[in-house]
Amino acid sequence: ELRVKVSPNGGDWFEALRIDRTTGRVAFSGRITSADVPVLTGQVIAGNSGPGAVAAGATRYFTHALVGGHQSEVYAAAGRRGRFRHLRVVTQGAPGAGESWTFTLQNLVTDTALTCTISGAGSNQAADLVNSAVFDADQRWCLKMVSSSGARPTTNILFSLLFEGLD
Repeated sequence: ELRVKVSPNGGDWFEALRIDRTTGRVAFSGRITSADVPVLTGQVIAGNSGPGAVAAGATRYFTHALVGGHQSEVYAAAGRRGRFRHLRVVTQGAPGAGESWTFTLQNLVTDTALTCTISGAGSNQAADLVNSAVFDADQRWCLKMVSSSGARPTTNILFSLLFEGLD
């Protein structure tokens, strides 16, 4: 394999390019430099909470493939050091007047700043396009959903996140 490493300061090195010797496939390892400004390449992670209803007052946890009543049932490893951002959530309907569904990205059992809330009778979607959360490769993530005490039950919650590798 051919690997090209670069350093912005002569001490901190990262892999910029890798070419597989057997297939010839070229991979950029998360960073591309354009006009001396690092540009991060991202991967969209999307999923669906499935057909099980989330009742009023309930808390549920899910990833792109699992749903559960406790974080330990659903966590997924980040797999590499990276940043989650651009959380978007869509539900089939609205939670109802004066009610809400709050979605928060968790790092193990800790809430991160990446969160959004669907509230009231007129909306079925929300997004956080401002905040982000950095994870190490061995850290685990899931989405936490908290339904207010009078919210309508909901199913098949669609979500997406952008994950950008940082190493």
